[in-house]
Amino acid sequence: MLGITLVVTLGKDFLLPNNAENLLGISHEVEAQVIDNSNRETQSFIDRAKEKFKKGNYQEALANCIQAIRLSPKYAPAYNCRGNVRSELGDNRGALSDYDESIRLNPKYAFPFNNRGLEKHRTGDKQGALIDYNEAIRLDSQYKDAYINRGVVKSELEDKYGAMADYTAALRLDPKNTKAYILRGGVKFKLGDKYGEIADYTEAIRLDPKNGNTYALRAGTKLIIGDKNGAIADYTEAIRLNPKDAFAFANRGFAKSELGDKNGAIADYTEAIRLNPKDAFTFANRGFAKYDLGDKYGAIADYTEAIQINPKNGFTFYMRGAIKFELGDKYGGITDYNEAIRLNPKDAFIFASRGSAKYELGDYNGTITDYNEAVRLKPEYAEIYHARGLAKYRQGDKRGTLTDWNTAARLFKKQQNKKNLDIVLQMIKDLDYISKLEEEMKNLEFIIQKLRKI
Repeated sequence: MLGITLVVTLGKDFLLPNNAENLLGISHEVEAQVIDNSNRETQSFIDRAKEKFKKGNYQEALANCIQAIRLSPKYAPAYNCRGNVRSELGDNRGALSDYDESIRLNPKYAFPFNNRGLEKHRTGDKQGALIDYNEAIRLDSQYKDAYINRGVVKSELEDKYGAMADYTAALRLDPKNTKAYILRGGVKFKLGDKYGEIADYTEAIRLDPKNGNTYALRAGTKLIIGDKNGAIADYTEAIRLNPKDAFAFANRGFAKSELGDKNGAIADYTEAIRLNPKDAFTFANRGFAKYDLGDKYGAIADYTEAIQINPKNGFTFYMRGAIKFELGDKYGGITDYNEAIRLNPKDAFIFASRGSAKYELGDYNGTITDYNEAVRLKPEYAEIYHARGLAKYRQGDKRGTLTDWNTAARLFKKQQNKKNLDIVLQMIKDLDYISKLEEEMKNLEFIIQKLRKI
């Protein structure tokens, strides 16, 4: 099974943006500057910029910020304002320049530090972003957005506990902040605390029950811990809130498939593909469900579509190859196995499968070569020692056969696989019996030949 497709990507998507509420950015330490009477006219331009920004009229917002700077060229919030609009317009250099100027004019102004951190983060300068977020929080210890943004960057730098501490600090300042709950849930997932993660998603849902993405996130974790029915319920709610969420359909299909509802899974996969026809994983998962229902040609068609979309997934080639082989297209199956191995040269299972296919074709040398590679990659692969012994037997190498079967027996015993252990031990006995019988036949033939000479 290919597994669960991603529902929501945590990280930069949740970076709190340079939004209209932050356009001015009244930090506790600069509030006096902001309301100074000498800046009233300047402030009116910034207020208009905020309104234009809210409506998405960024060019008009920019014009108002520029006018504010002309009126008060030493007014730090005006540069912060223009930096935010430039950032939204994709002018990274211009935004950074404005934040630098805002900080130069007022080094105790927390907001441009946070916003410059955002801009650095977007361009991949995570350490630079962290330094700016630290300064923003030092200047304003109540700045919840800076805690959240710093938490995101810490998480990406693998400082999971530091990230969780920042999200928790943001929640102390704002207990109704759903993004902080969602992001903290994501960190708990990384730390292996699945139930803590679900608890955070549940609180986020309580605060904002109309956010389908949170239901989808909780569903994914429920699926991982084995609560498939709970996962389906959450995916269903996510779909109700957003009927165009292809990932929710795809993942609900996976959950249904895991519960044995292959027809229901195919229906969900089909809708997911309709919404997102370039999703290779969903084509592959639908192919798997079709195979389980006996529709092998339909499965091959879906795997072929998945390969056309993403020709670098070796597992898809492997699955298509296996079905081709079952349908009698043995050389077509081996061709797909060859490509799967090219893409995944360290996958012992694929080498083993190609070796088994070659065995069916009577290519025992090719079989043994592939089995050799499989056990090199996975020395504890008991089944392959057993199978390689069969190929050696076909070549008349009984000593090699016995060696492989004894190794298989030892590994099956170690793995507490009694069923296969009993099979191999019986085959060893049979081999010994056949060897003795063949030796007796040779002796009898020798006696007969002597008698003929008398």
